[in-house]
Amino acid sequence: TSVRCGASVMRRVYSALGIIIPVGSPRTAVTSSLPAAGQPASGQSRANSSNFQTLFAFKNGATGVIPAGGVVSLNGALYGATNFGGTPNKDCSPGHGCGTVYVISQAGKESVLYKFKSGKDGARPYGGLTEIDGTLYGTTQQGGKKNKGTVFSITTSGTESVLHSFSGKDGFDPRVAMTDVNGVLYGTTYYGGSAGVGTLFTITTSGTEKVLHSF
Repeated sequence: TSVRCGASVMRRVYSALGIIIPVGSPRTAVTSSLPAAGQPASGQSRANSSNFQTLFAFKNGATGVIPAGGVVSLNGALYGATNFGGTPNKDCSPGHGCGTVYVISQAGKESVLYKFKSGKDGARPYGGLTEIDGTLYGTTQQGGKKNKGTVFSITTSGTESVLHSFSGKDGFDPRVAMTDVNGVLYGTTYYGGSAGVGTLFTITTSGTEKVLHSF
């Protein structure tokens, strides 16, 4: 996909395939390196402005591997999650760790807020984060009580709590960021539910989860 800015300057930040890129000037275009259906990945990104820059490039497992979803702006900093990385763990193949939550300044300084342990705390966040009242909320594909994924909250100081562990009937393997509607979170799971092919669920910030629809 491409995003083009007209006369009015747009300020957005994109996170994809291991780099974070600020976009914010007229005549700027960012082209995704994700392939179209049936096409090979081109790996190309371009900009028609001298304002284009790579803000941060993930270098190794310690800084996170495979940034998932976008980033959330909060108090002048950017927050996101990686699907792998953190503390090396054989439970999360290929062993680079079970994922992280990170914060990065607008100057490009990155810090890891939390490293998932592949246990009840969850493993492999994939869909990105959602912010409500200064707290960040996300999902993990794995981990939790039955290793079917979790919904978690995390403070900007790095304190993580599991709000819900998926069991299968209520879905498992969530893969997209949740949506905030008046302080209540809505999300989907890739599998699970009554037919095993996914659910639409809602969950409060205190952890009360309900399946709205089984696909």
